Amino acid sequence: MKLFQAAISFFILELGGNLRLLALSTVEKGGFTVLL
Repeated sequence: MKLFQAAISFFILELGGNLRLLALSTVEKGGFTVLL
């Protein structure tokens, strides 16, 4: 069960990192006003 929880937390961390990268790339493309 602990292994399952570790896998889920790892997946959430990976997903959060990907979303952050996506947001940063959007900002670099000039979509900063869209985020605001």
